[in-house]
Amino acid sequence: MSNSHTLRPVVIDELMHDPSVRDILINDARFVAIDDGNGLRMVGTTSEAETRAFIEREVRTSGRRID
Repeated sequence: MSNSHTLRPVVIDELMHDPSVRDILINDARFVAIDDGNGLRMVGTTSEAETRAFIEREVRTSGRRID
């Protein structure tokens, strides 16, 4: 995997709508890896605020909530 200083910021919503992405993994609320059928690879970073906002949006559309 790449070192964090070489990673670019990514938008989680864009990855969610990419049909080639099978899995998205977010580690420590910052480091983003994907599996696109070619194995797991680190693709970038995100902020804790974006990660939380994404989770809250997804949970809200499912009719559930986060306490």
